[in-house]
Amino acid sequence: MIRRVPDQDSIKTMIQGIDNLIDTAFIQEKLFSELGVAWAQPGKIVSLRDYSTFPATTHS
Repeated sequence: MIRRVPDQDSIKTMIQGIDNLIDTAFIQEKLFSELGVAWAQPGKIVSLRDYSTFPATTHS
């Protein structure tokens, strides 16, 4: 599934089938975990009750 190959002065890591998986997830509007991908873990449910603003940071 994962392949590492020399690439100029580095090592390239390639995940077999990831391009098709990303396309499928996009088309079906699903997370990898919802598609049953063995290594994917579902996220935790987060309550948005009483959530009114998104925290912002300022940069000087």
